[in-house]
Amino acid sequence: MSDQISNTTVAQGAMQMFLEEYCAVGIQALLFDTDDEVMSLHIDMHELLEFNHELAMLLLESPSKFLPLFNIACLAAQRSLKQQTTVSDSICTVKEDAQVRVTHLPNHPTLQRTRIPGSEDVGRLLSISGTVIRTGLVKMMETHRVYSCTKCRGVFSVNAEVEQYNYIPKPVRCLVPGPDFCNSTAFVPADSAEDSQR
Repeated sequence: MSDQISNTTVAQGAMQMFLEEYCAVGIQALLFDTDDEVMSLHIDMHELLEFNHELAMLLLESPSKFLPLFNIACLAAQRSLKQQTTVSDSICTVKEDAQVRVTHLPNHPTLQRTRIPGSEDVGRLLSISGTVIRTGLVKMMETHRVYSCTKCRGVFSVNAEVEQYNYIPKPVRCLVPGPDFCNSTAFVPADSAEDSQR
């Protein structure tokens, strides 16, 4: 890799040229979109490889360094394209939070996954492919449950057992800390105890 393209200013300029040449339609869509949420601009890795092989390789090797530069280049490309339009500012707005998303990664074993990525994949660009075979309701993972003793009305917490797939066992005796020992074995979840007292 040449030192010239690895220079962040030169790389950012090359990225802006790529975005203006290959992604002009996507940038126009960003400018004229009325939704204020975070917007995405999708870039095709095959087009980037065709435009500048060195830049594409730098992005693949160090995405945590070069993706933020692509986001800055996207902002600069939006501003440049906005200056060329004659439309009013209320219709055409620069999206400051626009994020560049890379699609169509090369078909290489180091970039492809068919299983859930592991810790060794943190900070790398990956392409994950698969088929959704079953979906279900999203369930909040409980890390602990609060119980209320029916005898002493004390409140205590029982932590989930990670080794047992976050199973929360029902307590066998009152676990309320304090000088008075309560030997009760009757408990209710704290939220239902509050409901029954109302």
